[in-house]
Amino acid sequence: MAINYYSGPVTYGNPSYKSYSLNDLEKDEKFQEVSERFLESVGEKSDDVFEYLRDSDFNLFSGMNRAIQSGKFNDQQKRDYAYLRNKFDNADIGSLRQYIELVKDSATDIATDPTLIAAALATPFTGGASLAGRQALVQGTLQGTKAIAKNNLKDVGKKQVYKAAGITGAEVGTWAGLDNHFRQNVELNTGLRQMYSNPELVGSTILGTITGGLFGGALQKSVLHNSRLNRLYSNDEYRKDAGSDFVFNARRRRDRYLSSKAPLVTGGPTAILNTMAEISPTAKELGETFSTEFSKRIGKRTRKRIKNDYFQNLQNKRGQFLLDFNESIQSIRTTGIVTPEDEIAVIRILRGGSTQGATDQQKEVASNLRKFFDNILSEADEAGLNPSRVENYFPRSWNRKAIEDNKSQFRRDLLNENVEGITEANVDEVIEGMLNKQDELFSSHSLLLTQARTFKNMNDNKFEKYLTNDLVPVTTNYLMNAAKTIQHKKDFLLSATDDLFTKGMSNEEQFTKRFIEPIDRELRNVRKVKGLTGKDRKAITNLYKSVTGQVDYYDSSIVQGIYDGTKLANAMAYLPLATLSSLSEAFITLGRTSTKSSIKGMQEGVANAHKIFTTDMTNMLKEKHNMSPNKITKEMNQVFIAVDEAMEDITNRISGEGLQNEFFKKGARGFYRLNLLIPWTKTVQLAAFSTGKDLIRDNLIKLNNFNKQGINVLAEDVPIRIQNLKAELFDLGVEVEDGLRWLNTGAKESDNFYNEQLINGAGRFTNTIILPTSREAARVPTYMTNPKADILTQFLRYPTVFTNTVLKNFARDAINNPVVSLPRTAAFIAISTNIAKATNYWRTSEEYREQITSGKNDYKNTLESFQRVGLLGPLEYGVRFAEALRFGQSPAVAALSLAGPVGGDIVGTFRYNRGIGETIARKLPFIGSKNLIERYTGINFYDPIADAAKERDKKRREIFSKASEAILNEQDEKKKKFQSSFRSSFVTGGLVSGPEVSDTKEDPADRVDPFTGQPYSAQMEELGLDVFQER
Repeated sequence: MAINYYSGPVTYGNPSYKSYSLNDLEKDEKFQEVSERFLESVGEKSDDVFEYLRDSDFNLFSGMNRAIQSGKFNDQQKRDYAYLRNKFDNADIGSLRQYIELVKDSATDIATDPTLIAAALATPFTGGASLAGRQALVQGTLQGTKAIAKNNLKDVGKKQVYKAAGITGAEVGTWAGLDNHFRQNVELNTGLRQMYSNPELVGSTILGTITGGLFGGALQKSVLHNSRLNRLYSNDEYRKDAGSDFVFNARRRRDRYLSSKAPLVTGGPTAILNTMAEISPTAKELGETFSTEFSKRIGKRTRKRIKNDYFQNLQNKRGQFLLDFNESIQSIRTTGIVTPEDEIAVIRILRGGSTQGATDQQKEVASNLRKFFDNILSEADEAGLNPSRVENYFPRSWNRKAIEDNKSQFRRDLLNENVEGITEANVDEVIEGMLNKQDELFSSHSLLLTQARTFKNMNDNKFEKYLTNDLVPVTTNYLMNAAKTIQHKKDFLLSATDDLFTKGMSNEEQFTKRFIEPIDRELRNVRKVKGLTGKDRKAITNLYKSVTGQVDYYDSSIVQGIYDGTKLANAMAYLPLATLSSLSEAFITLGRTSTKSSIKGMQEGVANAHKIFTTDMTNMLKEKHNMSPNKITKEMNQVFIAVDEAMEDITNRISGEGLQNEFFKKGARGFYRLNLLIPWTKTVQLAAFSTGKDLIRDNLIKLNNFNKQGINVLAEDVPIRIQNLKAELFDLGVEVEDGLRWLNTGAKESDNFYNEQLINGAGRFTNTIILPTSREAARVPTYMTNPKADILTQFLRYPTVFTNTVLKNFARDAINNPVVSLPRTAAFIAISTNIAKATNYWRTSEEYREQITSGKNDYKNTLESFQRVGLLGPLEYGVRFAEALRFGQSPAVAALSLAGPVGGDIVGTFRYNRGIGETIARKLPFIGSKNLIERYTGINFYDPIADAAKERDKKRREIFSKASEAILNEQDEKKKKFQSSFRSSFVTGGLVSGPEVSDTKEDPADRVDPFTGQPYSAQMEELGLDVFQER
């Protein structure tokens, strides 16, 4: 960037410039000359200009002083500062030394900042302190910070105080807002910007407040970047030079980065479509189909209802089919269990058998299920799947073990029943195919609507003993597959009206024709030449494949078993206390309640925390909403929430999630029951679902009251408060007009609005509390959902989704509705971080507990509590990376250590010479609770096992080393012997004895030249060459 700072204010030339680093600036003679002159002129004793510039970046008090000081700069100082600031801001970090200097300077500045408010949001947890007391401390500290800030502001000048107060009101005292205000004034004073940006100040203020001191300080890098962009765009010459192509392409590159580099940055995989969606309606439609989060942008209120995405549509479809099935079999499941007698009787009727001897209930269920299967078939037909209609249909699932045990009899039955396509010549080949687990035609998940039956004229009742006759599992498997196939078709493929074009087309080809090609055309129409790049096409298509579960697993069941076993071992080793880490989830809902009830909600949350593990929550909901537990569960199941674990297992398998090995799958289910994570998750889902329903009702009631006051709430130009109420409903998929109509016509639960929008909205709200990490939800990058490599990012999905959902929504709500949202967020941060501190204290070793009690590592303890809750977002990885560097690891090794447990294993093996035995010993079940076991039992069997394994590894290495050395020595000996025998056979010299051979001489020089008749030696002597020969 060319800067002519000697002739006046900063000007900007062509935005395309060569990048440089801080290392380059240290060698730049001009930069050093200007920095030396400037530092000397302002009386700065240090000669480190980088440290001087960083002071105001990370220290609010320094920023305030800089704002005052810059107002007194002379023209030369202003030009120098503008030059140095621009050069510094646009430089890359450079070497590791510069990175360390940055960490050191920023840590010093933050630690010595007298206005830091981190302590307010990270107060030490005390067992006897009431929640109300802690909240009062938080609010009191914030008010104290504001008062300090106001006193400091007096020195800035009355005019600036008036401007800041008028723009931000009561929130001007927050760290980020003041920092931004001072920064803008410095830039105005030195000519770096030409106008004061009110939106930038407001946005910085709210972001700083929501995150709290520590998180806000960590976001300064982003704030500085946005500040520089605003500064540039306030300059007419820069805007003219930049041009729309440059901006558009830069934003496209940013989108690609955001979509692929999560969790290191926020954005999510759908970010690839962000900029395209502003130009292409089809890109916008696709983004919203991938995720409801796509349309939620920080700093913007939602102004129309956000439709369901694929994930929610699929969950609703699964929920609808599941409820229909449960209602169909209700008369034979009155006790909650279907007896084997009822089960086989119903299946025989469905397969075309006689109803003679069947009970009325069995006949009724068979009739209900026939309608159930027919309804699914009709939905598939309407979607354009063209399914095959089969008489006497019941899903055909072969029992491989029964066939294996009775192979010869099964062979005879196939031939005797004259099954179409079966002959004496091919029957054995067919049976082998049926026993092959990899054969899709006969696999348990070949019940797809789009697949025709292999044996079309078979009477299934005659092959009953070779089929799976479990009514509930077989039908559930079928309905889950059907829901996925139908919704996939509806949301991503060509519609039924395009049937003529879909014949012979693969799913990917249909997706391309429906979305990729229109997006490309729309971009070209606007951009004239440039449409989708090859990388864009590939990224979008890969996201589609991941979301719809079109992924590949390992072909070998042994390899897949090892892969799944390693995953389960990691979970059982490191997640025995996962429920403790999930406690903060229960308090995310506090960020969505009214301001008036936030403190009361926290008090009740702490007072009733122990009840969350019991069934009291169900009773509380029953009293509050006058609903039976069955009714509550039914409503949640309607949107596929709080279903049983077996159902979730089927869902995971069909969608390509979770463990695929049945043995390890059962082990995982038992483990998560044992550590209480499953019941805890369902309890929080129950509470969140109830809160979501309350939120929708409350907002509708408030809007209805405004209507009664004569305010047309459906109009666009309504007060901000009404806009916020409407935006919250739109975010949850609720149409305000429909909701008000429902409210004013009796608010009946039998109304379509209640079942289609209110329940749906409560389900969507629940998924912002108990976060979906599946690939179907499109909230994690595709590399995290690759079933052949996702073990490298094990445990990283949840923090990624937390960043892309919870933190994003907190920031968004705070900007859109700060008066209401900031107290809510403060409540969540206060209680969740203190609970995290308490659980960290409880679970850690005695030595570390003493450090916590002494207060020696208070900063570290606070940071760890933020990490435990997830408040650091993507900065979590920076903290862990810096921690690894601090322990002497190289940058490459430090980066590898971020890749979950497997990354740690790799580092341990190659850097610390850790053997297989020690690695396994470190994955013993429940080793993560070692400190608790030792504290309460006095037993520590993990360390001795690890030490013994380490010794065995050492001995194995010694044995291996000796064996390797012996083998190498043996090979050397063999090589020497071989070489020796080779030489003895071919290279040993000496006289050759035996009879004389004609034309040969003992000395070759004595041979006779046939042309001269003289010996060669005589000729050489005549020529004088004999001398040289002797020499």
